[in-house]
Amino acid sequence: MKKSTHLFGMSLLLFATACSNVNANQTKEQETAFDTINLVKGIGKLMLEYKNILRPLFGKYYKHELLNNLFFHPYTKLEYFQRDMSISRQTASKYLDKIVSIGLLEKIKLGRENYYVNKGLMALFLIGSLENIEETDTIESINE
Repeated sequence: MKKSTHLFGMSLLLFATACSNVNANQTKEQETAFDTINLVKGIGKLMLEYKNILRPLFGKYYKHELLNNLFFHPYTKLEYFQRDMSISRQTASKYLDKIVSIGLLEKIKLGRENYYVNKGLMALFLIGSLENIEETDTIESINE
């Protein structure tokens, strides 16, 4: 009888340990899912903020491709911006410098290349998520 009680106790202990491991994994998975959802919501919120700043700044020259370019990667280059916007190199340079001047982008020179880093998006990636994210209006998706 003592042997079976001991085996039952060991089985119960193993079961409890297995359950706690499953719960720990679910918690990590749930935490990752929660962080990812907050990151996506944060990107949507940031895109809306940028759109509300850039649309009046560029007026009739604003295109949604401008926003798509700034959020497709955390940085852009003159060539990418020029291609996506279908504008001349000189115009692309003026647009990017204008966005830098209002603080949405940071211009970084590496070698002969200028990189324009999306400051808000980089901050969001480094933080991981924004606290107190509220529901935002839907933004058109980025072209694939």
